[in-house]
Amino acid sequence: MVLAILVFACASLAQSTAVAPGTKRFQGDGISFRYPARWQALTDPNDTSSFSALIVYVSNDQMSSPCVVKPMSISCGLPLAHLSERSVLASWSANGFPGWTFKRALGRALRVDGDPAKLRLTRSVCGVGADVMMDVVVERPHVADNWFEFRACIKGPGINELERQAKKVLRTVHFAG
Repeated sequence: MVLAILVFACASLAQSTAVAPGTKRFQGDGISFRYPARWQALTDPNDTSSFSALIVYVSNDQMSSPCVVKPMSISCGLPLAHLSERSVLASWSANGFPGWTFKRALGRALRVDGDPAKLRLTRSVCGVGADVMMDVVVERPHVADNWFEFRACIKGPGINELERQAKKVLRTVHFAG
């Protein structure tokens, strides 16, 4: 269960490559997906905790490393302090918690790469001044107490178009194994 998170954190073989006109492809830590070519991807193997591990951030805004490593500590935050107008900061993470169940997750039912998922849109600033947060929880049916999570923080104007782009990323996801 939580051990699966540590495997994802240690196996950071992230790759971004061009695949189709207008898109790039991310592949690493058990997930692959396409995202708009003008966006950038950022990974940091230090961004883990006992119950979650960052897989990747993608954004059309300027990002920098979310973690500060000191001799006796690592502290991680977000890869940007504030979203610019017409921006998205999205992330994929692998999560695990003893006793977690998909049925208690909130949101509208959908499927991501054939797996059960739930989508929730809220008016949340996400800590970066966003207008809307899109949160998608994807059940990992073969790994008890574990889930993938896609979170997109969106700053308008143009929220509908940016939500559409984030949902398009979801339609291209493939989970390994």
